[in-house]
Amino acid sequence: MVGGVGTEPGSMVEDDAIDDDTWRTGPSSAGAQLVARLLEQHGVAALVWRDGAVPWANDTALELIAEEELVEDGVSRLRRLGDAIGDWSVLSELGPGEERALTLELSSTRALLTVSAVALRAHDPGNSEVLVTFRAPLERPVDPAHVARLEAMLDSANDIITVIDQQGRVRYSNPAAGRITGLYGSRANGANIVEFVHPEDHAVTLDAFERGVIRGEPVDPLVLRVRMADEEWHHTEVTLAGAVELDDATTGYVVSLRDVSDRVRRDEEASSHRRRLESLVENIDDVIVILGPDLSVTWTSPGIERFVDAPAYTNVGESAFNDMHPDDVEGVLDAIAEAMAEPNGRSRAPLRLRHERFGWRWIEAAVVNRLDDPDVEGLVCTLRDVTDQRDEAGELARLREQDRDEMGRLREADRLKDRFLATVSHELRTPLTAVRGFGSVLRQQWRRLGDAERDQLLDRIIANATSMETMIEQLLDFSRLQAGRVEVELEPLDLGDVVADMVDSLDLHLQEHEVVVETSDLRVIGDRFAFGHVLRNLLTNAAKYSSAGTRIDVEAERIGDTVHLHVRDQGIGIAPEDQRRVFQSFFQSAPALSDRRGTGVGLNVARRYAQLQAGSLDLQSELGVGTTFTFTLPAAD
Repeated sequence: MVGGVGTEPGSMVEDDAIDDDTWRTGPSSAGAQLVARLLEQHGVAALVWRDGAVPWANDTALELIAEEELVEDGVSRLRRLGDAIGDWSVLSELGPGEERALTLELSSTRALLTVSAVALRAHDPGNSEVLVTFRAPLERPVDPAHVARLEAMLDSANDIITVIDQQGRVRYSNPAAGRITGLYGSRANGANIVEFVHPEDHAVTLDAFERGVIRGEPVDPLVLRVRMADEEWHHTEVTLAGAVELDDATTGYVVSLRDVSDRVRRDEEASSHRRRLESLVENIDDVIVILGPDLSVTWTSPGIERFVDAPAYTNVGESAFNDMHPDDVEGVLDAIAEAMAEPNGRSRAPLRLRHERFGWRWIEAAVVNRLDDPDVEGLVCTLRDVTDQRDEAGELARLREQDRDEMGRLREADRLKDRFLATVSHELRTPLTAVRGFGSVLRQQWRRLGDAERDQLLDRIIANATSMETMIEQLLDFSRLQAGRVEVELEPLDLGDVVADMVDSLDLHLQEHEVVVETSDLRVIGDRFAFGHVLRNLLTNAAKYSSAGTRIDVEAERIGDTVHLHVRDQGIGIAPEDQRRVFQSFFQSAPALSDRRGTGVGLNVARRYAQLQAGSLDLQSELGVGTTFTFTLPAAD
């Protein structure tokens, strides 16, 4: 071959090109040998006869004439066979395409062989060879037309059929080689076969030649790029088909070449399409899993690792339910049964898969029945992680519920505000009317009234004015607390002194009750003003909602680092359903609304003042028995 190939023994070298006419008119042309080999595949004995000599015969012919006097070696067998038919001068007289039936008698067996001969000048007038075919006795002789057809097929084949020698030179090529490559006759014959191969394929070509021709090893067909008549490189499937004997008694090798560019292009397009699909499958957020009829995993895309924290290959062959939440298995089985009810059946199901590091992930699964598809033979499951969406949906639901609750609270607050305004208007008007009425009586009847009567009217005026003052102070306190304008200064307070001062200041409010105080020598950390607001609300509330003559107890105890101040009355009590609401703004329990005045913000103000001092305010109550409020503050020491 060309292109720097060595000339050592056994290597392919470039000799002088053999003229096409010389080759075609040689003692035994490769074309004739190829036709003879094709006939051999049909069990037909064939030999080439020329000028009284037999330069070549196929194996079937040699086996049929293997008599004792002929079994010496291949050359002598051919020589003696040639001698046996040397008198057949009629063979040399055959014209192009003519055929003749003859009889050959072998002396050892006196067997008669029916012989058919056809001149090979039909396609090449310069060729004087005669192809002789024959069969065993009593068999029908080969139709010479069949031989002509085989030779015509060889010449008209679309595949390139060429014969190369041990140096890689072209010794014969059929007409298709010229049509396809644009190289006819002497331009191809004698050329090195590597000349026609793409430089990048030289190495694989030389390797195949070394194995198949030099060492005689089997060589699989290979695809090389070969330059064709359009001056383009075409992908060509090259097959080493067999060996033939050349005219110089050396061995030639039959090589067939078929243009497979379209097939290669289709394969490349299919491969490219497959790679695109694989890339899409690997990079989409969804995961594809194929389940077999037994619901085991037969294939899964790599993305499954995001769901279960395990590589895809570790899931193949495992049950589809291995990482599934037990509570979801029944629903998934129902979805699979729905899909399997008919070909291409579809269904959907939510499920949870266990991720080793992140716990349970919510998955939306879509199942398609492709069990009847021979390319799939399974259930195609598309899995989508919807954990975040479900979390967002849950958060939205929570927010919606929160909004509904807030709207409910706002509506309730609006309703209570309206009732508060009505109540405040009424509650302020009532003592104000009383003050005005008692004042008018005193003014008009002053001289007629005795001292005791005048003092009684004045006390009523003062009591109603004090009631109005209390309500106004509560409203002001509520307003300041709502606006965040209340500041406290925490300091140690002597509990006994603060409670005694407050009880004395509320003498008029408490005069109809027995007030019992037991505080020991306890001290608390609090703000004197804020503490007074809390205790005033608790004491006036106890007096307001308990009957005259009943007892109000004020007791203190230390529990750990806190001091608990209990204000206990024997009043009407608070219903259980109202107890959690009494600290809300503007709320008044039903019994309290019946015959007691109030703004509905006193207890709300009291609790908020308690909380400003790092304390708390809670209650225990029983209808008809009474209520106990517990005011808790940090102990001073």
